[in-house]
Amino acid sequence: MKIMKLFIYVMLLALAMSGGFVSKSEATLRIALIAPLGEAGEALRNATEMAVEEINKDGGILNNKIKVYYVTEGRDVNKYQADLTQTIERDRCNILVGGFSSGKVLPAMKVMKAKKVLWLGTGGAHPQVVKNVADDPGMRYYFRVGYLDSGQQGKALANTVLGILKPKGLTKVAFIRLNLPYSLEIIKPARELLRNAGFQVMIEDEAVKINADDFSAFLDECQAKGVQAIVASFLLGETVNFIKQFAAKGLNKKIAFLGALGMMLKDEFPEQVGGPEIAAYTGTISPQVGPVDMTGDGAAIKFSDAYKARYGKSPYFIAYPAYDAFKILRAAAVKAKSVKPENVIAVMESDDFEFSGAIRYKWKKENHDLYVGDYKGKRYAECPYFQWYPDGRRWCVFPQHLKQKPFLLPGQMP
Repeated sequence: MKIMKLFIYVMLLALAMSGGFVSKSEATLRIALIAPLGEAGEALRNATEMAVEEINKDGGILNNKIKVYYVTEGRDVNKYQADLTQTIERDRCNILVGGFSSGKVLPAMKVMKAKKVLWLGTGGAHPQVVKNVADDPGMRYYFRVGYLDSGQQGKALANTVLGILKPKGLTKVAFIRLNLPYSLEIIKPARELLRNAGFQVMIEDEAVKINADDFSAFLDECQAKGVQAIVASFLLGETVNFIKQFAAKGLNKKIAFLGALGMMLKDEFPEQVGGPEIAAYTGTISPQVGPVDMTGDGAAIKFSDAYKARYGKSPYFIAYPAYDAFKILRAAAVKAKSVKPENVIAVMESDDFEFSGAIRYKWKKENHDLYVGDYKGKRYAECPYFQWYPDGRRWCVFPQHLKQKPFLLPGQMP
């Protein structure tokens, strides 16, 4: 028996010396990052890399160093749910960050509910996402960190059009969008708000497929009907295709073009469409942020500069909330003195918790959505509007308190 005890002691000592045991100060916090393929996925992974590196260098979260496991937000929903379940069970991840498409976020929320894991979501703009949280107590593990609800984007888009086009007398509008619920949920409130404000809706609702490449009939109809502004909701390659055809007809210097157009929110966009003269005068709201100072301390601009210095390109819009999500998690865990999902949730639901990153974040207790605009004397998430200038640079031109440059009418020189 003594020999056996001595053998066990020696083996345990050897294991400890070889690193088989991890001290409490070297514990690991396992987090799954949900990211699609393509540009959005690359931005999510890059921003995550930056945030995790910074946090781990600063001691981690409550002395837990972060280790990230990656889950691809793929087209096959069943495989995607299975991959997410496996990562939670096999890799023991009890926190999720990321997500992009509402069509993928919604089914993945069922896995989150079943496994009771916290999810700081960077995408999923469809209203149903936060409605799930409000209607089902089991869905309260989800918090929206990423881009604003599509309905809020639609209202912000309408307010932008009212603020910059109505004073110029441009009130004849046409609407075009992707044939997706996400795009419809943006265009629908924007259209109704503008109609109620006295705008003339010349083309009610032109719906196109993803990566559509022929807009000639729509553009000809716009010219025939005397359209002064086109309001759009695009997401992927159809944006580039539309801008090229729009400029080829010389319409970018005749008709205002603006909308919710994520592809336009990067410095490289003019090069992608064929040059600054093609991108000129077009613009888009950002679904919550961009390289503009929204908090008073320049955090968004600092992040944009650091991202470009590291990766040689500007951050896609989803990179901002992805980077902030990890910092929000740390702040909430420190306040909770725990990384357990239930404890972090209680802190994030509390009246006195908020976080200042690229924007100022605060969550509604009833549905875990972000507060937007002014609330109790503070300004929270917003949708700034960026316009491409003829020199190939984009500037925030609305709202007034964030404006970097004046709005240019089509064809107007700075």
